Amino acid sequence: MRGPSGIEEFNRLLQHTNQESLLSRLEEMERRYRLRCPECSHEFWAEPKLIKTSVFDGGLKGFRCPKKNCDAVVPWEESK
Repeated sequence: MRGPSGIEEFNRLLQHTNQESLLSRLEEMERRYRLRCPECSHEFWAEPKLIKTSVFDGGLKGFRCPKKNCDAVVPWEESK
């Protein structure tokens, strides 16, 4: 049977593990969906309203830079 200090330590370990996996998931999301414009270096999140598609086949070309007066497109790389 575990004493109060053992239970407390177990709960602390669980909380640390949950926070660590949350941070790992957030870092992975940022790596995949945080983009940098090749023209103006503006950083932004990939979002549906910025999608740029091909006029020929409708395929995803990338994401338009949201910065005013910048017409650059950040290419989407599946292997990001």
